[in-house]
Amino acid sequence: MENVNVTSGDGFGGKLLGISVHSFLQMVESEQKTCTLRVTYQGKTGYLYISNGELIAAEADSLRKEEAAYEIIGWDEPVIEIKDTVPAKEKEIFQPLMAVLMEGFRLRDEKLSDTQPADTGSHKLPELKSKPTAGRRIGLDIGARLQIEIEDFDSTLESFMIGMMPDDFLIITLPSHLSATGHKLAKGTRLGIKYLYLGKICLFNSELLASVDFHQKLLFISYPSVIHYHELRRNRRVESFLPCTISLSNGQSYPGVIIDMSISGCLCQQKSREDGPLPSLHIDEKLTIRCLLPGMDEEQELTGHIRNLHKTKRETRIGIEFVEKLPAVEKVITHYLGY
Repeated sequence: MENVNVTSGDGFGGKLLGISVHSFLQMVESEQKTCTLRVTYQGKTGYLYISNGELIAAEADSLRKEEAAYEIIGWDEPVIEIKDTVPAKEKEIFQPLMAVLMEGFRLRDEKLSDTQPADTGSHKLPELKSKPTAGRRIGLDIGARLQIEIEDFDSTLESFMIGMMPDDFLIITLPSHLSATGHKLAKGTRLGIKYLYLGKICLFNSELLASVDFHQKLLFISYPSVIHYHELRRNRRVESFLPCTISLSNGQSYPGVIIDMSISGCLCQQKSREDGPLPSLHIDEKLTIRCLLPGMDEEQELTGHIRNLHKTKRETRIGIEFVEKLPAVEKVITHYLGY
């Protein structure tokens, strides 16, 4: 990724390469930023307008509103430029970001397909894979946005993840629309849940166990027995837990864990410690990861550049793109990924 600090005459700066539009939009949403994104791809230019983390409008050639956003989301690794202001714009996009992203992915998959599917009105995602959840904590962080489909209810609603008891139940917020209208859900109501996690669209079915009022209305729903998912990235990724050492160019080193890996990069998690603050990291910074890969007798060095960062008080998640790998290391990673 290239990070350009010089601002152009039209106010755009901070040029980014090698990061997807959907990943960047989710980061902007989580940080509730206000900005304009200029996105260029193969001679085409589009604009995304974000106010306090909310996508309010989009333009791409003659396209406007959601249609423009769908088009831009389908562009593979474009150039993204940022301006920290938004022109006077009326709100034109009223769907939550997750719904816009999912529809953009669906349309992109249709374009990439050799044959266009028949228009049945269904928005089912192609190539769904499945993973059982028995004995596992599913990948849903507290505060994650959820898209909820309720039986006998026409529109898709938005909720947020509050907590879970693995193998037993999940706790989510009552969608604001239902709260505002006073609509009550009966015990046993069937729910369809969609969310984004580590470059995947994940789906599962559940049912309402109970609802409670505790500062706000909460829903207890059944723990899914299986998660269905669709990969959004070009390169396959697998969840992992590989202890590693993250070494920066200034000579400082920090312990971490590789929690997600592909042939082209990985996601590292670095937890805060009482004896020291989290490291100061920057987009495009070069670093080295040392870890013991499965099937190898010695630690290996993987050099890469930081492509994205997500920081909280307790941890930093570092998205890294590899820049060089020894053939033997690449062979081990390929085997580890199950190709």
